[in-house]
Amino acid sequence: MRIRGISVRDIRFPTSLRLDGSDAQHVDPDYSCAYVVLFTDSEAKGFGLSFTIGRGTEIGKLFIAPLVQAIRSLAHLVVGQDFEAIVKDFGAFSRRLTNDSQLRWVLPSVALESESSKELGPEKGVLHLAASAVVNAVWDLWGRTQNKPIWKLLTDLTPEELVSCVDFTYLEDALTKEEALEILRSMVPGKDKREEEIRSSGYPCYTTSSGWIGYDEDKIRNNLLISMQAGFSKFKIKVGQDLEKDKKRLRLVRSIIGDNRQLMIDANQVWEVDQAINWVKELAEFKPVWIEEPTSPDDILGHAKVAQALKDTGIGVATGEHCHNRVMFKQLFKSGGMQYCQIDACRVGGINENIAVMLMAKKFGVPVCPHAGGIGLCEMIQHLAIFNFICISGDLKHSVAEYADHLHEHFIQPARIKHGCYIVPDAPGYSVEMIGSSLINYEYPLGPKWREMFDKKLYEDPSKQVPPYVEHRPETRSSHFQRDDSHAVISAKPQIRNVAGSGAPSGEPGESSASVWTEHEAPDGRKYYYNTVTKASTWDKPDEMKTPAESFITQCPWREFTSDSGKTYYHNVLTKESRWSMPEELRLTKEAAQRGEKAPVSFDAPNSGGGGEAGGGSTSALDQAMAATLAAMTGGPGPAVPSDAPRPLPDGKHS
Repeated sequence: MRIRGISVRDIRFPTSLRLDGSDAQHVDPDYSCAYVVLFTDSEAKGFGLSFTIGRGTEIGKLFIAPLVQAIRSLAHLVVGQDFEAIVKDFGAFSRRLTNDSQLRWVLPSVALESESSKELGPEKGVLHLAASAVVNAVWDLWGRTQNKPIWKLLTDLTPEELVSCVDFTYLEDALTKEEALEILRSMVPGKDKREEEIRSSGYPCYTTSSGWIGYDEDKIRNNLLISMQAGFSKFKIKVGQDLEKDKKRLRLVRSIIGDNRQLMIDANQVWEVDQAINWVKELAEFKPVWIEEPTSPDDILGHAKVAQALKDTGIGVATGEHCHNRVMFKQLFKSGGMQYCQIDACRVGGINENIAVMLMAKKFGVPVCPHAGGIGLCEMIQHLAIFNFICISGDLKHSVAEYADHLHEHFIQPARIKHGCYIVPDAPGYSVEMIGSSLINYEYPLGPKWREMFDKKLYEDPSKQVPPYVEHRPETRSSHFQRDDSHAVISAKPQIRNVAGSGAPSGEPGESSASVWTEHEAPDGRKYYYNTVTKASTWDKPDEMKTPAESFITQCPWREFTSDSGKTYYHNVLTKESRWSMPEELRLTKEAAQRGEKAPVSFDAPNSGGGGEAGGGSTSALDQAMAATLAAMTGGPGPAVPSDAPRPLPDGKHS
């Protein structure tokens, strides 16, 4: 079985409207994800995602987040690969994704104009999140082909097979392969008993949804009471904006949950090191189990200082959700800067790297308490927590997983909770396949739900935004790009000509189009596009000439073509399947795009050139250049056409 294609979509939910997920650092998050689907040459598919909290870089008319673009940049390492070969040496595959010789240096320029430029490679930030989405999708595919949930797939692997999944680069001074094997082999006895125990009781969790920092006291009180009725005995509350308000909030929480239930507090990186120490000591009277992310997640020594200073209070330091990779975890373990290890299913390079972190946690005696405050994270970390208990830690006394009660309704197999514990999932895979209607409705920015919110002015429509670093000066005509004394990028009107016989310039002096592409008609009637700068021609409409609706449609893998006999057929560019009837996915995508197109938006789309025929008797240099490049174009715009029989080829694919 080979991987034949990969698709990635930008899915966002408007959680900031209710302040779900808000904390001292991230006051208005919109829970989002880059959603990945792997297609194979069989019926099997793999699903994965990486979680973010909203805004990304806008590119032209597409508004592609840097994470989405980063995943696409990894496609060449995945598409065409033999699936069995990948899982046979999963560690090497994971290493290739996270350590590509060019991508590890810097991501494509898509990230350079955003805050994500702070988090380029190697093995960190956007690129690592992208690799995680792909790796997790491969694991999901593996679980589905074996008809096992991921936790069961992992627990059924031998110690040797598990170790082969791990990249031990830069870890040998903290954990060797031999030590990892020894840990796993020592836990083989009793595995069946621990599996039976976890199936019976579930995996213990705490809830974060009671105390987001944007919630008022009434909402916190109601949420706590509801959570207690649901069986929760462990609660996490956000702190860090104002000390007196924190005391008031924690006093309220303790008055409701009592002294026998556990309380955790989370500052989300908002403090300086000494400030964190003093602040938490002021809150020690409320007996929190831990303080989470007290300072910068990159400050290993700062975490160690905080942990040492709080040792006498009995309050531990929890962190890990923003640790970029296994090396940062190694430093936290060795420095004593972390008493609770909060692995994240997406932040490091997927399941493989999380196995390495869990093995180190076992060696250093630190309980694993996975982070799950984000879309799809609960669905994934339940598998990691269960596997860790059965195969690595064997401890439920100090380990606990996070649960955030948001957006689970968008998943086909959502995480389930009973009596404050995760119910062990039994469906094959990693539990992250999303419902089709949710993907259509919440794809950003042209999903119907987003168009509705733009119309209601709940959010700003990105199609109406102009990047602040771009200054349009259409009257400047001497070159395509210039820089003025203030170093603002100036987009100038190029010399665009319409080849329609005379070769005369088509643009009027007042035109403001900045497109370097012009649209033309070949002698056979087909449209093609010519780049006036590079002198290249293409049958495919360039991205910068597409409307947002057209860009939205092209993200669907199905394309519409016409056979030589004039019949319309549909071809999937990822799976190579062909059919005569319009696929449901394409129909829904077109409908969503049409609804978005009808919305009152102002697209700054470039004007196309004229539609005159190339050639036409003109002798202009531009005419000759286009004729030459047109002659060099091979083939038509579509793939091989299926037979003109009443239905597609018998195998449903191109020969």
